[in-house]
Amino acid sequence: HFSLPHGEVLRALGAVDGTRENVDVLMGARQNVLVYPGGAHEVLKHSATPKYSLLWKQRLGFARMAIKHGYPLVPCAAV
Repeated sequence: HFSLPHGEVLRALGAVDGTRENVDVLMGARQNVLVYPGGAHEVLKHSATPKYSLLWKQRLGFARMAIKHGYPLVPCAAV
């Protein structure tokens, strides 16, 4: 997603790769973190994918990191 044309805009707005190392640094500094567990794949999913299906697979690292750092998880959706 950062290699696409809008990648520079995302980085200018503060977006970073969702690595454990980056999340540790951000949460260690008590920064707010917005996570898309399904990544760009879920945000930009194909019209053939059922409308309200989550594409998280086994991506639960974001929840583990929130627990580790004592962060609340606040779910939200855009329909």
